[in-house]
Amino acid sequence: MNPGEYSEDPPPAETGETETCQATERQWQEVIAQISTEVRIKVADIVRQRAPELSTRFYKVMLEDPEATIFLNHAIVENRLGQALLRWLNMLFGTSDPSLVSASIAQQRQVGTSHARIKIPINLVCRGARYLKHWLSEYIAADASLDRDTLKSALIYIHALVDLAFETMNSSFVSNADRDARTDEAYRLFSLSQDLAIERERQRAALVEWNHLIMSSAFRRPGSRMPLIGHSEFGLWLVHKAQFMFDRSPEIRQIQSITERIDLQIVPQLDAHLDAEQISALFTQLDSDVSEIKFLLTTLFDRYLEVENGRDALTKLLNRRFLPSALMREIELAKKTNHKFTVMLIDIDHFKRVNDSYGHDTGDTVLQQIAALIMNSVRSGDFVFRYGGEEILVILVDVDSMTALAVAEKMRTRIGQTNILLSGGRSLNVTISIGLAAYDGHPDYRRIITRADTALYEAKNAGRNRSVFAD
Repeated sequence: MNPGEYSEDPPPAETGETETCQATERQWQEVIAQISTEVRIKVADIVRQRAPELSTRFYKVMLEDPEATIFLNHAIVENRLGQALLRWLNMLFGTSDPSLVSASIAQQRQVGTSHARIKIPINLVCRGARYLKHWLSEYIAADASLDRDTLKSALIYIHALVDLAFETMNSSFVSNADRDARTDEAYRLFSLSQDLAIERERQRAALVEWNHLIMSSAFRRPGSRMPLIGHSEFGLWLVHKAQFMFDRSPEIRQIQSITERIDLQIVPQLDAHLDAEQISALFTQLDSDVSEIKFLLTTLFDRYLEVENGRDALTKLLNRRFLPSALMREIELAKKTNHKFTVMLIDIDHFKRVNDSYGHDTGDTVLQQIAALIMNSVRSGDFVFRYGGEEILVILVDVDSMTALAVAEKMRTRIGQTNILLSGGRSLNVTISIGLAAYDGHPDYRRIITRADTALYEAKNAGRNRSVFAD
């Protein structure tokens, strides 16, 4: 981590970033205007004199920090970073001329861009700022030539400039990190947009091929080694593509754990000179591990195939996975255009009783038909999600509370009067309870869901088959 290390060509500032830079420059100019020229010159002199010592202290501490050593080593510090920090300090505190402020801000943006590019944690950057402010304050306080008022002004000046510098760095860091995250997500979605069914069969075949290879290797020539799964076509896909395509999927972590166990425990034992009984036991374990990987692969791909088009497999409603994006977009639109929206959380009354009495297949049929009735009760511009179990969430866009309640009541009445058709010519009547919450200006999308959920709870406690609006 180094505040003085930066790229030569930072990306151009976007509109929001430009406004932020302009606001920062105004604040920077205000700090300079509030501190006398004499104090600024004195601080610059002290910094220039103590900068080599400060650089040494800074990197000594950072090289001892386990989190920082990932990005640093002694050679890099000695050959480049130490001098870069000296230049950064002298430029930061040597900018007493107001006309040079914009150049200093540009430097901080470049540093932030560099930090984002190499993914230095922002908490580590803030830790560095804390060290610098502490030591700079020590140096200023140790100068016996400063009277009380000058010392006070100098300390205010140091803290303000370091804070402004790191604020600008971190603003650039966040902008670039967000941009990189959007690019990564676009690539991930592109990867997922490929034919997943074909990819699933390709990787299952690669896994089987490795399994056959290692089985045949049991009769290998003396001195040859067993093939590692990590070096197989499947292993390369797992490390270089799967972990990116299926980010944070529990199945990937489990598959990774199994492959590591195979390569670190089972294969080395197979390479050893064991008797037939021991080898048989190892191959039995290996066969079990490969079967588990196949099962996890199938589970993983099937889940993503279900949501590939954003629809719940049973109800054909929108998948809950996309609910945060839809709600956050509606919140942004509401802020900009003052368009109101309401969230409806719908629960099928006594659904457990339906499952227990008629079976889960009947329960699925009921859920499918209720979902279709709800879809036919809203407009094409509204959103209908399978929220979980027998719960369905609807976002009614561009409606006031009275209209939303009218839609809910019409929907509830219609469903209560509809015969749900079952197999064998049977039918069933069910009712629904609805909790509604209108957008109240809160920026967190989870709040409106919680309010709708509370209203639904009230509707069910009041006897079910009713609509309740959140306060």
